[in-house]
Amino acid sequence: LSWTCFIWSRWMLNWAVKYWLLRRPYDEEAQIFVTRRRLKMSESEWDYVGTEQQAKFLSQKLWIKENYQKFLADQEEASRIRAAENTDSKRYRRYAKRSGPASVNLEDLF
Repeated sequence: LSWTCFIWSRWMLNWAVKYWLLRRPYDEEAQIFVTRRRLKMSESEWDYVGTEQQAKFLSQKLWIKENYQKFLADQEEASRIRAAENTDSKRYRRYAKRSGPASVNLEDLF
């Protein structure tokens, strides 16, 4: 455990000096790491998506905060469009508009 902590601390110190203090541009390994972390993927999930999808993520430069925020907005818009076209979502929206899910008030409890 102490060896693992030492290795992690050394890596973190190296990262802080190289990219935060010296403000160097990310090398390819760092680009992959930051992109993977922004997408909230583990290493195994990253390996599973395939090289084409990885290349697509890297070509979009998702390690840059502005590009990542634009990517998230595009994903949310695509998700919203898919939900608008989905029959189950339409059915639920009609149900919610008509009567809505049952709600529990404090007055009903006493």
